[in-house]
Amino acid sequence: WLISRSFDSSLWSDISMTLTRVFIAFALSALIGVPLGMLMGFFPKVESAFRLPIDFSRSIPATALFPLFILLFGTGEEPRIAAAIYGGSLIILMNTMSGVKQANIARIKAAKAYGAKGWNLFYYVLIPEALPSIFTGFRLGVSLAFVIIILVEMFIGTSSGLGHRIIDAQILYRIPEVYASIGLTGIFGYLLNLMFAYMEGRIVHYSGR
Repeated sequence: WLISRSFDSSLWSDISMTLTRVFIAFALSALIGVPLGMLMGFFPKVESAFRLPIDFSRSIPATALFPLFILLFGTGEEPRIAAAIYGGSLIILMNTMSGVKQANIARIKAAKAYGAKGWNLFYYVLIPEALPSIFTGFRLGVSLAFVIIILVEMFIGTSSGLGHRIIDAQILYRIPEVYASIGLTGIFGYLLNLMFAYMEGRIVHYSGR
């Protein structure tokens, strides 16, 4: 009842815009974080080359870099997506690297003994070994991307999205809409986490065996 009284017909447009931004940011974060995390976890020289800039970047909030993203990408959707990619990719990268490093040494040695190397070693051994940790990174990464997108929509000049709806209702003192929007944000954040938990259970069913 509260939601139906507080929202107009633009509700689903705002939800759609927020989720679109989140999924684009998450997909690009995964494309950056997983390959680089795999390489850093398996090759010490790659890790030593990237460790300092990555540890330095992890200390800087994504929203603090938004002026830089505007300078680099302009004032459209790109800087908003870039801020979420910045936060999400670092989490996915670190979890992927951790998963590779914690891979079962005996399985890696056995695969090498049977002639597995290069891409085959990555595809058939390292990726399955790292998948539980990668999916943990996915769940954390999509949640962080969602939070960053909401913050960006609230405070960085957007005209659509759940974050924009929250701050707009707050400025106009539409209190029921403020709380209803916050509630919807929590619901969709929970559903995103639930979706990735379900995918993890289906894909990484061998975890712990």
